[in-house]
Amino acid sequence: NADAASAVPNRFMLTFKNTVSPLPIGFIYIRATRKSNATLVEWGVADESNVQYYDIEKSVDGHFFTTIQTMKVIGSQFENFYKWLDVTTMQTNNFYRIKSVAGNGAIVYSQVIKISLAEAISSIEIYPNPVTDGNFGVRLVNQPKGIYKIRLLNSAGQVIQNNTIEHPGGSIATTLSNNKDKLSAGMYQVQVIISNKPTYSFNILVK
Repeated sequence: NADAASAVPNRFMLTFKNTVSPLPIGFIYIRATRKSNATLVEWGVADESNVQYYDIEKSVDGHFFTTIQTMKVIGSQFENFYKWLDVTTMQTNNFYRIKSVAGNGAIVYSQVIKISLAEAISSIEIYPNPVTDGNFGVRLVNQPKGIYKIRLLNSAGQVIQNNTIEHPGGSIATTLSNNKDKLSAGMYQVQVIISNKPTYSFNILVK
């Protein structure tokens, strides 16, 4: 009101406290492979000591996902690998992702992987672009089995990172760089080298 004593700047205070501990899990990859009219979904994780279970989620448009299977965890501090066969694969696009849920309710999602049984459209994608958090990866979509060598070059043409993927065929999404080796801002080139095929080159921007 009009009384000057009725307004005090520090009368109220909001305090925010983080009560959820981080989830120590890192998805190594998620892969989808055609098996006749079904899809074999596989994924690998690093440390899952606090994970309670995994939800396999599916979508037909890549935006709205529903849980189609829940799986228990192995529950160790080492790398662990899982697989599940989806016998309800549609002939159109099928999108998959894995949701890990910890005992404290913390949730971490894997990358989204896409596969289609109707048409074997192949592509190689670098995501995201531009890179804003130091993390980026590669998607091999409906690609044949083989050794895929992936090189990261700086603006001077110097190779600063080498990766090798032993791809069993099908589709896979895997991380190439992370916050531990955060890249400086600027333009980079990613080269994907496959035996007896032309080299694929992609320009990426790191902010």
